[in-house]
This record gives sequence, structure tokens and C-alpha cells, in this order.
Amino acid sequence: MEKISFEIFLLLMRAKTEDELERIVKANLNPKCNENQLTTKQVSQLLSVDYDKSEKLLRNLRLLGNAASTLEPSQLEQIFPDTFPVDLKNIFCRILSENIGHGDNVIESHGTMPSLIDVNWRVDTMLASNLISRISVPTCFLQLKMLRRKGETSTVHIELTKDAMETMLDGLGKIRNQLSTISN
Repeated sequence: MEKISFEIFLLLMRAKTEDELERIVKANLNPKCNENQLTTKQVSQLLSVDYDKSEKLLRNLRLLGNAASTLEPSQLEQIFPDTFPVDLKNIFCRILSENIGHGDNVIESHGTMPSLIDVNWRVDTMLASNLISRISVPTCFLQLKMLRRKGETSTVHIELTKDAMETMLDGLGKIRNQLSTISN
């Protein structure tokens, strides 16, 4: 595995503002999960550095993001060498704790997405409401129990109208058909 070059992060001190620095870091820590990734050319222009240095900076940001995704927020400071500037380290740690490995849309530290453990559901029909259009409308309530990293579980509650449920079932049916085609 390639080693992180922390010296290259000092180029970020050339950013005109802290917001610009944060934008560069956030957009490139994990580009697989971020549609706003900045190109090497854009970063080169923002920091007024040559293309090769910009490319090395972005590669090391991705390495840092990968390394941080295996840690808890309280452990992030351990990644950085003692000689790394404290202000820059604090900015990195804040951004990393907010954006890497701790959100629902990010791959968990053991390399997989959360797993579905259990599904509970019920269908209710609203019999009375202040809104006439809501009378006798069936509603599906889903409770999804998820297994996250390190054995942690969480529960997600979802309320779906009949139309929304039909749309979801249609999508799941398409997934089932595609999986059947692939497994045969």
C-alpha cells in the first residue's frame, strides 16, 4: 500500500481562504462518494501549483481518506506526524470526522455497506383526518434493522403511501429479475 506523503498537504496552505481549502479537501478525500470532485487542473489553478504537485496532492488526499475510514473520530489525530502544523491538522480532523466513514452513504470501515438484519412492517388505513383526501388511504410502515460496523445496529423507520410502495416493489422486482439473469 502506498504511504501517505504529509508534506504535500502543506500546499493547501496556499489556498486563498479556509473555505477554499475545505472545498479542496472535502471534494477529494473519497471521490467515489463525492460528485463534486475537483480535477487536478482545477486544484492546480486554485493553489497556483504545477500539475504534477496537484496530482500528488489529490492522490494523497484519497490515501488519507482511506486510512481515516478505518478509524473512529477520536483516533484521527494519530494519523498525522507530530511535525504536522496544528491548524492544518485540526482542519483535516474536523473534515475527516464529518465526511469519512461515519455517514450512511459511506462504505463502512470493514469494506461493506450496512447489512439488513430484519424487516418489520404493517399496513394501516387512516380512517379520519383533517384532510378529506387522506381518509381510507392505506399506508405501509417499514422498520429496517441494520447491522453497521463493529456489530452496531440501527433501526430505520419508513412510511410509504400505496403509490410509493408500488414504485418500490416495481424497482425491487426489476432487481430480482436482473439478479436471476446473472445467476443463471
